[in-house]
Amino acid sequence: MLQVVAGERANLEALGLLGARYVIAPVGAELAGYRALPGSERGERQIYEAEDPDVAEAFFSAGVRCLPNDDAALAHIHRSRLVTLRGTAVLVASDPASARWCAQQPDLGRPARVGPIAVRRGTDRVTVDLATPAPGIVTLAQTYYPGWRVFDNGVEQPLLRTYTALQGIAVDAGRHHVEFAFAPRVFWRLLATSGALLTALGGMTAWLWRRMSLTRRRGDR
Repeated sequence: MLQVVAGERANLEALGLLGARYVIAPVGAELAGYRALPGSERGERQIYEAEDPDVAEAFFSAGVRCLPNDDAALAHIHRSRLVTLRGTAVLVASDPASARWCAQQPDLGRPARVGPIAVRRGTDRVTVDLATPAPGIVTLAQTYYPGWRVFDNGVEQPLLRTYTALQGIAVDAGRHHVEFAFAPRVFWRLLATSGALLTALGGMTAWLWRRMSLTRRRGDR
């Protein structure tokens, strides 16, 4: 559940990007895609529920909008309607992973409808299955954080920071099995080091075992 503190520049429609089923906001707030729960008022705040029971935990954008920095991206988000934000992914051009896409000055594209998007969450991974009619960006309503990696049909791809705070991946037209996995590279380095150490210890143990066996045989003679 999200709690909203509305300021002068707040764009409450942008909450639709976050995939939240329930939102706490000021009484009487206008939240696109949310309705007030009767009897949920607590002082000046109230609980709002998503009108769509299948809240969009992931969505596809056929267009891309690149902004030079976070401030410019946030300003764009604050003044845009939800339908525009979902249809046109927001990237920050200064991000290394986004630089290649932004350098191409991609066409903003036309709205493209996709079929059902299946999202499954595990302890340290999230899978998204969908078919896209055109190239674009798939955004997962999950906070961007170092250590997450993303794979499209088993092939690792650059993890994009979309809308300044969410995770995304660029895809081509077609069917996709996208997997977002929390697997810090330092973990894999430690795992490789541990594996090498175990291999070395295993070899040393085998050598000592052979030496002890030879010693016992000689003592029996």
